[in-house]
Amino acid sequence: MNADFTEEIPESLKGLVSRLNKLSETTNGSVEVDDELAPDLTKEGFRILSLVGRGGMGKVYIAEQLSLGRKVAVKIGKSDFSKEARLIALLDHPSIVKILSAGEVEGKTYYVMEIVKGSSLDHRRFLSPRQLAEVMLKVAEAIAYAHSQGVLHRDLKPANLFLDYNGNVKVGDFGIAAFQNEENFVEDIASQSGTLEYMAPERKERGENSVGTDIYSFGVTLKKLLSDSGLKSKRLDKIARKAAAKDPDKRYKTMDEVVLALQWYLSKNRLPVMILFSVAAMMVVILGVLLMIFVKLSNPPPRPVDRGGIRARQQHMRMWNTWNMENGGPRVPHVPQERRR
Repeated sequence: MNADFTEEIPESLKGLVSRLNKLSETTNGSVEVDDELAPDLTKEGFRILSLVGRGGMGKVYIAEQLSLGRKVAVKIGKSDFSKEARLIALLDHPSIVKILSAGEVEGKTYYVMEIVKGSSLDHRRFLSPRQLAEVMLKVAEAIAYAHSQGVLHRDLKPANLFLDYNGNVKVGDFGIAAFQNEENFVEDIASQSGTLEYMAPERKERGENSVGTDIYSFGVTLKKLLSDSGLKSKRLDKIARKAAAKDPDKRYKTMDEVVLALQWYLSKNRLPVMILFSVAAMMVVILGVLLMIFVKLSNPPPRPVDRGGIRARQQHMRMWNTWNMENGGPRVPHVPQERRR
């Protein structure tokens, strides 16, 4: 199996990709399932190839979709994934991993997802704050869209954010996603599930989940990626610190506000470049004008020929010759004083 495929449980990817590559090399690309408990999805149109990740909420397999001959990710668990699948299926956004199908087999629910050909952000190092801000803007837009559909992600972190080989950003692993209620927060058995490092204080202490808890996780993620990439940006760090404020009242109120903050950062960050290009263009125009003036001064136009004076002298000579012939001999023509040279 190639390392081109990134599944929905990226923590389990570490150390497994090399193992899968070795298995692929020894079996000419055909990897046998090493999990006896994996259900048979052949009748559902999928052939499971290998187990690549497991967690408390289920297992993730790489499978082949028989009708199209393409690789997909299949998540299977003992718990009912139908709600989770319905949640993600509602989200139709270019930066959210797509659900392809869902069902139940052998008493286990499953759903099939697209595979992101790339890597998660916990394996990425960014070259500039601007590059990082552009990626995180796409993440913020995806989460803002999910919130607009009433869905909370509840497990935002670098390992659940992906960047494919074409530079497209994908938000994955909505494994503990939930609907918001009228009070804009949820409390259920999975309220305190997730990764402690990225979990808002109110989730840890009281099991509260809201738009604000997703914003907190986003802020911690942004700070983590800045630090891991060795980047320094006061303005971008300010956005991260506000999003990850301990006090929910001091955070951004909505993810749309985070989107606007990142857009403003990128527009302000673009101004020096725009000014530089404007000055350079102006200098080119000025140099062009100066060059044209120099060429004109170095190559003055030729003096015009006094064609009218030449014709007048020629006519005068013809008339004088005619007079000489008529009066018996040549004489020196009289040239007016002002025409002598």
